[in-house]
Amino acid sequence: MKTLAHGITIDNIQALGTLIMRFKLPIKIVNEINETYDKWKGSLDPANDYLAGQIKDEKEMVAHMTEEHREIFLTCFNQYLKTIHKQFWDCKLGPVWINDMKTGEYNPSHTHMSPDSELGLTSVLMLKKPDTYGKEISREGEPTNGYLEMNGGDQAILSVSQIRANMQPGELYVFPYQVLHGVYPFFETKQTRRTLSWNCDLHKILKVRKLKPVDELIKTMYSPDEINSHDMTEEDDNA
Repeated sequence: MKTLAHGITIDNIQALGTLIMRFKLPIKIVNEINETYDKWKGSLDPANDYLAGQIKDEKEMVAHMTEEHREIFLTCFNQYLKTIHKQFWDCKLGPVWINDMKTGEYNPSHTHMSPDSELGLTSVLMLKKPDTYGKEISREGEPTNGYLEMNGGDQAILSVSQIRANMQPGELYVFPYQVLHGVYPFFETKQTRRTLSWNCDLHKILKVRKLKPVDELIKTMYSPDEINSHDMTEEDDNA
């Protein structure tokens, strides 16, 4: 709950349309992932062929994520579904990779999908950022260098159709595959901007209640009274 001037409080904010959530992970986790990447980056498989980025160092990380890391990301993905009241989706973790961006590189606007599903959630975790993104070419009061940008489809006058984030280490953004997003280039530094993304396919959870066997349904078809007085589903014994 947030308190404003004059004793006014904001009790709840619910945005219509697509929700973007931001989490903050412990720096301990950020340091672990950075140390693992720095140790193994020379032998990691490149991920460039299936990513949109104009980034030289895009590396697969699935073999080096720990069980704790998996639980953390699943917690955030499930919290997203809980927040939007869509808990009937099951989360299946997919590819995970690191983008190690250097000056002049960028990630054009794109969406995500997987071989198994076009429906899912993705994430962007900031692991490391340069001390500077360089001087803005113009409008220094509205910086874009190195920023993550997310674009929505609602162009109504009073809607928010675009969000730019100057991400800090430990910040994790979660949003659906279909959200257009990208990262602007930055300049005048030899330091890297490092992020990790993890995809999560969504599949419908099997219903707790399922249809009765076909032969039983056929029997009830010949008795309108039974149809009116009997539930056409049965409880799952394994529920």
